[in-house]
Amino acid sequence: MSTFRALSVLTAISALGLATVANAQVVRIAPIVKQVATTGGSERFSGVNPPASDARIDPASTFYVEIWATNVGAPLNGLACVYVDLAYDRTDLMDAISPEVDSPLFSNDAVAVVFDDPNGAVGDVGGCQGAPPVNNLGVGEWVMVERIRMDAIGTGGTITVSVADAANIFAGTSIIGELNNVLPVDIDFQNRTFDIQECLTAADCDDGIGCTDDSCNASNVCVNALNDSLCDNAMFCDGAETCSATLDCQAGTPPVIDDGIG
Repeated sequence: MSTFRALSVLTAISALGLATVANAQVVRIAPIVKQVATTGGSERFSGVNPPASDARIDPASTFYVEIWATNVGAPLNGLACVYVDLAYDRTDLMDAISPEVDSPLFSNDAVAVVFDDPNGAVGDVGGCQGAPPVNNLGVGEWVMVERIRMDAIGTGGTITVSVADAANIFAGTSIIGELNNVLPVDIDFQNRTFDIQECLTAADCDDGIGCTDDSCNASNVCVNALNDSLCDNAMFCDGAETCSATLDCQAGTPPVIDDGIG
């Protein structure tokens, strides 16, 4: 770590007005998997639970792992800085893509993110608030800290993404008004699991056609079977209705019913 970077960290801490720390702080940090990135302006999520993490990611797609955090224990002054190491256990199914995307809430980068995709790791993920800080940020809410882009390069599962202490003296998780970082033992480092598959349940296979029977087979592939019976209006005279994979129910051809008797 360069002297310049160390001084930058100390400057950031000083700018946030940090003082002495008391132990027994509690922070929760979760990696949230998203097929579609959180939109700008939605980086704060009220409540005790974080945003939902997607259980399924589309094959051959771009997706995201977002770091979210909340300050749940005293002192409840809000989050000043959040830094973690991110890990994922299936490098055969996903790649981490540089560069990271900062949350506007934590735009002050004290250290550089370290991408180590062959080992399934992204180190020193996070940031600090700018000065002056937003007081009580992360109290009674979850806030997005940083986003890492991922590419799905295979299909399968289950994949686990997890976070741990950044293990960097220049990058840690801290509370506004406190000098020392929160001890790792006082942080709830969470994980999430997901699959990269075309489908996990029939709900993933809805093709928008009302007359198909949608299902997810044992190979996690969608099956959309045409079912003419779903189009039957029980009227003989207008012919037998059929199901089209693109046009939905189609009218039948009326049968010839002229018996030739005038």
